[in-house]
Amino acid sequence: MVKLIIGRAGSGKTSAIINEIHDKGLSGDSGMILIVPEQFSHDTERELSRICGAGANLYSEVLSFSRLSNRVLSETGGFGIKPMDQGGRLLLMSVAVNSVRHLLKTYRSTKARSELLNGLLMAWDEFSAAGLKPVDIQRISEQVSDNGLSEKLWDMSMIFEAYLALMPKNMCDPFVRLELMAENLDRCTIFKNTVYIDGFTDFTYQQLQVIKSLMKTGTDVTFALTCDSVYTREEVFRLSRDTLTKLVRFAKESGHEIEITVLEQNRQMQSELRHLERNILCSDTEVFDGECEAIELYKAASLWEECELAASRVIGLVRDEKLRWRDIGVVVRDFQNYSSVLESVFSKYGVPVMNTGKSDILAKPVMTLITSALDIAAGGWEYDAVFRYLKTELTDIDREARDALENYVLKWNIRGGRMWMRNEPWTFHPRGFNYEFTEADTQLLDMLNEQRCRIAEPFKSFEKELKESSSASGKAKALYGFLVAADVPQILENKVRRLREKGEVQLAGEYLQLWDIIVTALEQFADVLGDMELTVFEFRRLFTLLLSQYQVGTIPMSLDRVSLGDMSKMRRRGLKCLIVLGATDDALPKLGGQRGLLSDVERDEISSGGMMLNDNSDTGLLREYNLIYSSLTLPSEKLIMSYPGGSRPSFILTEIENLFGIECGTVDETIKENAPQPCFELAVTGRKSAREYFSDNDEWSEKLESVTKAAETPRGKLSKEAAERLYSKQINLSASRVDKFHSCRFMYFMEYGLRAKPRQEAKFDAPAAGTFMHYILENVAKEAEKKGGFGKLTRVECSTLTKQYVSRYVDEQLGGFTDKSARFVYLFNRLAKTVEHIVADMASELSVSDFRPLDFELSFASDGDINRVQVTDGDITVNVNGKVDRVDGWVHDDKLYLRVVDYKTGKKSFNLSDVWYGMGLQMLIYLFALERHGTKRYGKEIIPAGVLYAPASDIMIQAPLGTDIEEIEKERAKKLVRKGLILSDPDVLNAMEHEKKPKYLPVKINKSGEVVGDSLCSAEQLGSLAKHIDGILLQMAKEMGDGSINADPYYRGPQDNACTYCRFYEACHFDESTGDKKRYIQKLKTSEVWERLRNGD
Repeated sequence: MVKLIIGRAGSGKTSAIINEIHDKGLSGDSGMILIVPEQFSHDTERELSRICGAGANLYSEVLSFSRLSNRVLSETGGFGIKPMDQGGRLLLMSVAVNSVRHLLKTYRSTKARSELLNGLLMAWDEFSAAGLKPVDIQRISEQVSDNGLSEKLWDMSMIFEAYLALMPKNMCDPFVRLELMAENLDRCTIFKNTVYIDGFTDFTYQQLQVIKSLMKTGTDVTFALTCDSVYTREEVFRLSRDTLTKLVRFAKESGHEIEITVLEQNRQMQSELRHLERNILCSDTEVFDGECEAIELYKAASLWEECELAASRVIGLVRDEKLRWRDIGVVVRDFQNYSSVLESVFSKYGVPVMNTGKSDILAKPVMTLITSALDIAAGGWEYDAVFRYLKTELTDIDREARDALENYVLKWNIRGGRMWMRNEPWTFHPRGFNYEFTEADTQLLDMLNEQRCRIAEPFKSFEKELKESSSASGKAKALYGFLVAADVPQILENKVRRLREKGEVQLAGEYLQLWDIIVTALEQFADVLGDMELTVFEFRRLFTLLLSQYQVGTIPMSLDRVSLGDMSKMRRRGLKCLIVLGATDDALPKLGGQRGLLSDVERDEISSGGMMLNDNSDTGLLREYNLIYSSLTLPSEKLIMSYPGGSRPSFILTEIENLFGIECGTVDETIKENAPQPCFELAVTGRKSAREYFSDNDEWSEKLESVTKAAETPRGKLSKEAAERLYSKQINLSASRVDKFHSCRFMYFMEYGLRAKPRQEAKFDAPAAGTFMHYILENVAKEAEKKGGFGKLTRVECSTLTKQYVSRYVDEQLGGFTDKSARFVYLFNRLAKTVEHIVADMASELSVSDFRPLDFELSFASDGDINRVQVTDGDITVNVNGKVDRVDGWVHDDKLYLRVVDYKTGKKSFNLSDVWYGMGLQMLIYLFALERHGTKRYGKEIIPAGVLYAPASDIMIQAPLGTDIEEIEKERAKKLVRKGLILSDPDVLNAMEHEKKPKYLPVKINKSGEVVGDSLCSAEQLGSLAKHIDGILLQMAKEMGDGSINADPYYRGPQDNACTYCRFYEACHFDESTGDKKRYIQKLKTSEVWERLRNGD
């Protein structure tokens, strides 16, 4: 007997089958099998248990076609042939593509990435579902008129033939497994009673062969199909009608009696939803007579607002209409685009959910550990791979040790297995160049070496085994051994235990599956590829490809949860409310010109030749109609649909509007009022009613007050106590810190208050390069003095001296170049060349000057060469410490005239206007400190003679090709001129440079023979400048003591302001509406600055 139960949605087809199973079970029958689609098996088993009780499994079972094949083949002898999972299929398809690449036309040069391979598998499944073999595909390629399609089909036939030929003997493709089952059904004894088949709209070629064979065995079969009648004309039921026709034909061919039962609507549901079921997607429709309350339509501003609407309505339904969480489902046709936002929003609204989708396994830390371990082994211990591996937190390296190790590796640019795997310890200083080792430094370095050895240990045998084993199975075995050696199974077990202790049962359930999935993947890899020879790089690529196909199922902590999922996967029975999001014209129905590697046009051309594919444009549309109909008829009490602004609504929404005389409503912020956290946001943003509610709520009032106070408080000040804790009453500064403070208070606070800074590589940055340069300059200058001064040295002798001290520095300070990278050596040698030019420039300048270098890198500190600069305001004291590059002196009338020289790279220049505003004070602070405290060091009265910036880089001249040498030298001479401020005393100027036409001093000789220039100043002017700088430091001491952290960047223009290159721009969030403001500073002429100083402005 073949029974066909047909009826519209909600007519009770499934209930009829389960009730029949129940009745037979009570009368003593057993061996009944209910076959349903794989994704519906869990819900069906639950419904079967609900109606039949706990003993249902004694006389019946729920199977899918694939699980049925396991049962049949286990009895008939084909169970030893294992079905290849999706990962194994993708892997084999990759090998197949590469094996026939030379024969291909369309895909010859296309890389075998997962997108192509998944597309090929989708096409193979599509052809297989239609019963087509590679030879059939090749024949079709010769018949189609489109040359592009012909070449594509030819390639597919070649690839699919290779795919089947390469299939291991003990494995098979899932479609082939169904064919094996169909061939062996007549020898199977499990079909002792009726077989029920429910939940299908149509069947694949292989499933139909199974059904045919089942009927031929004489087994009674009962089918349930969603269809309004045997002779239906409605397009939404056409697939079911065509399936019904096939089943009737099969039954007649096998000699079965046929019984067709048509069920009428018997499900309890709201009248609006019953009317919707009767009219949606139908040719003849009637307008609903009455007020529509069970259906709601919305247009949201965005996808996020749609999700907020859904969460808010769910809460309202549970609170006001006494629904349970499990009574509600939320579906989207393209769930992937909504999944993360939905979970985030529902969590924020406090709605418990069950995501019917599966999570991507490659996003799990243990998979990152595997792929990064393979990257380390294959790619040579690159920084990214090593710390991706460590940051999975699935190693035995704790976070603090890992961070210290990362800082060290970045600082010293450590790369490669030679450095990580060596037996000798790392010896670089943890803080960088030019530091003495303290006990703490030694302890830190010992700890870092210990951690390095722990990390490297499991890799030693892993890398060796990977290289020694050329086969795929050997490399899979090596990876398994590495994971065991790295204690991954135990680490995962510990992770599961900790998650359970924290109450995160669902996540613990996911982690519990991971080790089994890894082992399964390794077995698939070894079974599929066997003795195939692979390089380490190929192994890494293919195994990662394999892993990408596995997913982790989520297990809900309780059944009382809102179901979230794709519309194609949602079949929860007993749903009272369904919320459909993303109801746009491109999603409902979801039709694409390109699904996989074949377009709908190409599918139609293939089908036109008589080879009907299951998924051509016609059947694709019918499937979508059937899916929409099945989904919209799931709920019994409420249907809510929405779409995001910026998209066109689906015609389904328009059809519902016309059926019920309703319109899409809009969404406003009142949706936030249904949950505490979103409503609290309304209170914070000023909603009066929300503020009043939370102000009177003991649980939230303190939080509201705190957030409001924080929002209303300007950035401007720290408390005196906080300022003192950050800076102390003794504020130690450098001249560059003074400069930073006057550029922007907030910038100063971030860098020197919070000490925020990026990680730094150990390289010759400004401090390290400066130390090297001063070492060379000082030693060469001393040698020159011994020989009578630079005037007595030739250029060659000066160059030889410089190279001699560069070599000595490398040996004594750097310990040679043995452990240094090629890049480091290159950059250092380039710097050495620059220093050679600087020495030559200094020698040339001093050979025409009476000023002589007295000190290099002279320190200003309480225990330095010269006492530090100190300024006090009340109980706050500012100490300015630091160093100057060079101090030159000239003795005249028993007085020592001093000038401060600073070496600057780039375009740094002296600007008196900046000095007025508190910036660029460095050299002047130290010059005046020398005036006050220098006598103790030099033994004479000190007269400040000026400050000069000297170039500290190669002089590069840009000029057109063919420019005269004299012109180039003129331009070069301009760039050699120093910048700064010097005493206008003629004797001092002559002592600084003897030339009648100065080459180095920033002055000119006018027609009257007078020395002129903005860089000249009198002793009186220098004195007023010293007082001004003292005032700036006093004001700074006061502001720091008051806790000033205003975001007040100086601003001269779009390209000249404190924000342009600020490292803390993203932390600052500069906003003038909250009190932040730019300090617009006027560029003053030199004469204007002197005028202001004279007037005491």
